[in-house]
This record gives sequence, C-alpha cells and structure tokens, in this order.
Amino acid sequence: MLLTSGPIDEKTETLGLVFAMGASVAEGCSDQINAIAAYQNANNELKKLAKEMNADAIVCINYQNRNAVSNSCGSRGKQVFEVYAWGTAVRFVKT
Repeated sequence: MLLTSGPIDEKTETLGLVFAMGASVAEGCSDQINAIAAYQNANNELKKLAKEMNADAIVCINYQNRNAVSNSCGSRGKQVFEVYAWGTAVRFVKT
C-alpha cells in the first residue's frame, strides 16, 4: 500500500477519506514515550481501513499530534502522545 503526503502522478479513482489515531503511552509512570510508534500505529490503522475499501494507496496524508496526560497513574498521571492521521484512499485506474 502506497502512503504519501502529496498527490501522485497516476490516474486514480477516489474511494473516500480514511481517518486514524495512534498513541504511545508512557511505560509505568515514567515520562518515556515513543512518538515513532504512535505514527506507525496511525499509519497501520490507515492502511487497514484503506485495504477494507480495496484501495491501492492513500494520498495527501496529513498528521496532527498532541501531548496529553492521563490520570490513570495516580496524582502524577501518564504522558500520552497522540497522532491523528487522515488522507484520501484511492485505487489505480488501468488505462
């Protein structure tokens, strides 16, 4: 599955918008988070959704992220890095 943040120079059929979220939660009560894993989780979810639509690619992908704090670790809280990703699922058109 092709993932790109821009358009592609291929004839395609637009299938629809795909949206996903990935997150990385600090292990234990430490401040260590894995931002790369959060992006990978979001991309994997995008691919899963696009595959369900029989897409060949996701184009014009955008990302937004934020740091948050969860109260699940007592009064200190856990750090959470969230990634929101969206793009357009397309299928290549044979000419």
